[in-house]
Amino acid sequence: MKNLIYFLTVLFIFTLTSCKKDQGPIPVAEQFLIAVQEHDYEKAAEFGTKETIKLLKQFEKIEELNGNDLNEKLNKITILSEDIQGKKAMVYFKEEGNENEQKITLVKVEEDGEYVWKVAMKKEEINVIDDQE
Repeated sequence: MKNLIYFLTVLFIFTLTSCKKDQGPIPVAEQFLIAVQEHDYEKAAEFGTKETIKLLKQFEKIEELNGNDLNEKLNKITILSEDIQGKKAMVYFKEEGNENEQKITLVKVEEDGEYVWKVAMKKEEINVIDDQE
């Protein structure tokens, strides 16, 4: 009986830990890009570093001041590839209607005792994105 209880306990713990998905950089980048495209900066912030969250708040304020049209057509985003080098990754993508290949940087950071991928936008990269449009 002891062996059965031990086996069930181990099985239960294994089931709990195996259900937890480690999201790689691609799904994180994709969810972030879609949230930004939909102007859902609060959701996008879930996938960003602290610096990225600050930039998203600035984007939101600029949109409020400019009164940007939130009813614009959303272009499909296609993820092309990823390049992971240690705790840093680049995800390459294209947006429908824009032939330029774009990229987004992610870093692996510790959050609540686990390592997760987060989008790491920098002010310097914003000009590059604007120039490509």
